Amino acid sequence: MSTDHDVFVALKRRADAGELKTDEPLLKGDTSPLDVQTLAAVEATLGRPLPSLLFRIYSEIQNGGFGDSYGFLGLVGGPTNEFNLDAIGLWKACCEPNPNDDFWDWPKHLLPIGHLGCGMYHCIDCSTQAGAIVLFEPNPHEDEEPWDDAFFAVCPSLADYLDTWLRGENIWEVFPPQPIA
Repeated sequence: MSTDHDVFVALKRRADAGELKTDEPLLKGDTSPLDVQTLAAVEATLGRPLPSLLFRIYSEIQNGGFGDSYGFLGLVGGPTNEFNLDAIGLWKACCEPNPNDDFWDWPKHLLPIGHLGCGMYHCIDCSTQAGAIVLFEPNPHEDEEPWDDAFFAVCPSLADYLDTWLRGENIWEVFPPQPIA
């Protein structure tokens, strides 16, 4: 188990050495850190504070562009997904009702942050300071059914998730997704 401080220091070292990147380079965009006012606006949009480690990473290291698979999206601007959405843009889109799906209901405390491809995202649970990681995997979902089957618990904290990635370990093996009851 890693501390927020240890993970922050390790990420900062990589960034300072020019080695903080994604596993699969796809996302493009300015990764300059965000100012505190921009992050305060993000928190106001979400209606809750960001987990402190995430806040520090985005304000002191960089605005996305690192991490597992295609990597973390920029919160505002910065690296976007293939639909040109940053994390807040994607969150807003996910929170919208779907007129073609009465069952669609995005959990408002989940911020899709890690782009995995094929519609999958690692999301950070902003309802806790630990920032548990939840997988959104829409591909096996059955039409005309609730979306509960598309969310899986992955990791109890952002620190443990990032520490696993920093050590070069396979996140899927260390933290196999578990159905959320």
